[in-house]
Amino acid sequence: MNVKSAFLHGDLDEEIYMNILLSFCKDNKLIWRLNKALYGLKQAGHEWYKKICADFEALEFTRCNLVHSMFYKNDNGTLLVIAIYVDDMLILSDNPAAVNTLKDDFKPCFEMTDLGEA
Repeated sequence: MNVKSAFLHGDLDEEIYMNILLSFCKDNKLIWRLNKALYGLKQAGHEWYKKICADFEALEFTRCNLVHSMFYKNDNGTLLVIAIYVDDMLILSDNPAAVNTLKDDFKPCFEMTDLGEA
């Protein structure tokens, strides 16, 4: 699964301001306070990671202590494992129906593209 515009989902915990490019304003004296993370911010990747961790926690997943980009859940004998690499998710399970249910759970949170089987 690929999360579209993943780094734009992160919420900022601090005040960050940016100058506006000359092509957008004549005198280049405008600055904007950012409400959300943008690509290019040093914080963007970390804020995305915090967002996805919170969403997995809400779905009762546990983060792996050794590999912090891996989450797992044992739901009535069905094991679900998710590995994250930047904005991609690899979903592993012995139950295809559980994988489809998980994908449906994420649809309201993120726009995602299913890249098929790995």
